[in-house]
Amino acid sequence: MTCSHSAHAEHLFPPHLLHAAWLEFAAKGYAQPVTGVIYRGEPRPTCGMPLGGLDTGCLDIEPNGMLGYCTLFNHLVHPRLLLNLPFLGLHCEGRTWVLVSDRQGKEDRPVHNESIVTVPSTDYTPRYFDVGLEGVEIADSIDYWGHFPILDMECNTAAPVEVGLRAWSPFIPGDAVTSMLPGAVFELSFRNPGPERRQGCLAFSFPGFGLPPEEDNTSGTPVQRQVLEGALNGVLVESNGDDAWEMSYVLAAVQQEGVRYGGPLNTDGPAWAAIARRLPEVGEQETGTTLALDFDLAPGEAWTRSLVLAWHAPNFKAGGAPSHANTHTFTHMYARHYPDALAAARTLTEERETLLQRIIAWQEAIYYAPEIPGWLADSLINILHLIPECSIWGQARAPLGPWCRAEDGLFGMNECPRGCPQIECLPCSFYGNIPLVYFFPEAALSTLRGYKAYQFEDGRPPWIFGGVTARDEENKPPYELSRPDK
Repeated sequence: MTCSHSAHAEHLFPPHLLHAAWLEFAAKGYAQPVTGVIYRGEPRPTCGMPLGGLDTGCLDIEPNGMLGYCTLFNHLVHPRLLLNLPFLGLHCEGRTWVLVSDRQGKEDRPVHNESIVTVPSTDYTPRYFDVGLEGVEIADSIDYWGHFPILDMECNTAAPVEVGLRAWSPFIPGDAVTSMLPGAVFELSFRNPGPERRQGCLAFSFPGFGLPPEEDNTSGTPVQRQVLEGALNGVLVESNGDDAWEMSYVLAAVQQEGVRYGGPLNTDGPAWAAIARRLPEVGEQETGTTLALDFDLAPGEAWTRSLVLAWHAPNFKAGGAPSHANTHTFTHMYARHYPDALAAARTLTEERETLLQRIIAWQEAIYYAPEIPGWLADSLINILHLIPECSIWGQARAPLGPWCRAEDGLFGMNECPRGCPQIECLPCSFYGNIPLVYFFPEAALSTLRGYKAYQFEDGRPPWIFGGVTARDEENKPPYELSRPDK
């Protein structure tokens, strides 16, 4: 936790910037002004910025402050898990605000377009629905700036204190092992700009992971919880599942005493409204968690508190979800370097200050290059978000053949997880994947060796390593790595 005596100097970026336009502005931690796009309402990006890295899966945070698509626990496609849940709430002076700017969740897209005259045959048009959240106030607006792998949000409410969030994952071009760390840091800024002392609390709610059907659970108690104390104050939640149902995460405050925890708040408005008094009870089969942090701010004072989320779901199914039991199982390469969620959380906690400095340093090299206009610098930085959204890196284990080296595994990018899910579609590889993946030479080499191993006897390279456009039915699973198809 850090403390400052100037609440006015702690904004992540200036307020009242023009919405949905490239602008140059000062930003916390950057030596000079940078170029970016601030979103505040409509129009909004189709998907929020992902937290995650190389092969880790990702957690999208939507421009309205909700959690969006989530692949942390290998719900990659069919279905790609869409959460539509708020995760931050503020209580102060007897009132509670859920820190979302509206109550609109996203409908899962795309869907089949039934019009015979419309191209393409899939409809990606964003559509929304009301998620509920009755009985509690929400933010007036959220200023949202994504500069991957960092997301900065300033929440505008009627509360007498201000809340900002800087969330980031350790993504460092050229450093594959660091970029495979499955975790994210949430730096929460509390600011009291007024003349009176203010007390309250902030709640962070995480929905957890799914459990296998009861008939597949042979281990008794489906979930284990361990309270963490010390440098990490929070919980470790683990499934008792195996294969693709082996899942765990750590959610903890860094060096912060007095943390309260309970079950997830999800879209339960009255539960959010009660966060100062109580948190939901945790049931035997509950995997979600809420942490609540109390604050006490003197006039003009500002605090920053850090939370760490780390996850571990080492095995994924070629079918694209843990429930696809009849498809091949692969093991993530990240699990080779980070054996469990607690190890990842500890590494992220210990190195978080240096990691953030390294992220800002590589971004500054692009922002401040005199030959790169601001709009292009912003685009070059944010295009890298496709790596957590689309990358997968299987370890050198069966069903991958003996050609696959332990140090290589097999790395691939999925063409379009929601629309045309397949691994290393040939034109997508040379138009899009290779230019991105060259930032991680180990991953690029792994893919190229895969093309070499999968070359057909007549000299043709594979059309895909596996996926939905395969000719042979057995090659169609959308996250298949071992079924090259012509």
